[in-house]
Amino acid sequence: SYLYVCDQGAVINLDQGYFVVKQKDGMLRKVPKETLESIALFGNIQMTTQCTKECLERGIPVSYYALNGAYFGKLQSTRHVNIFRQKKQFMHSEKEAFCLGFAKNVLKAKIHNQAVVLKRYERSTMENLQVEYRNIKIAESKLKNCSSIEEVMGYEGNASKNYFKGLSKIIKNDFKFNGRNRQPPKDPFNSMI
Repeated sequence: SYLYVCDQGAVINLDQGYFVVKQKDGMLRKVPKETLESIALFGNIQMTTQCTKECLERGIPVSYYALNGAYFGKLQSTRHVNIFRQKKQFMHSEKEAFCLGFAKNVLKAKIHNQAVVLKRYERSTMENLQVEYRNIKIAESKLKNCSSIEEVMGYEGNASKNYFKGLSKIIKNDFKFNGRNRQPPKDPFNSMI
């Protein structure tokens, strides 16, 4: 589980087998140690030294954000780093053929999932998404013949454009959007993403 704490003035400490968030009004929220994977703190939140030590021992990263969501940094244990795996990753990152194959595999899965999502929504909304679905499947089929990462990125961009075009057809009117945008997002849908 992931713990997001936004309540200003809250304090996170340990109590036996739990991470405990105590809010200013005295309300307590408990998360079992074993289930916690990550903590995100927004604004004026305190964490006890014992809690920090427990996070470092368990390899639970703690991310710090301003109240408006601006990212400050992360507390993360180096104890859980596998240097031998990292060394292999660095070596493979220098091999162009490996990087191209890896990019193709990852993006093929992403594009395939986008097609699946559109198909599901098409059935449940009775909206016609055939053009977008077909374009996504074309992009997916072209990946295997790509000879550069830039070419792979081009097909991924084309698939994403069609995916968001399809989503814009089926989303409720309150969240209608016209394409993907960011920094700053121009509509509620892009803000949520």
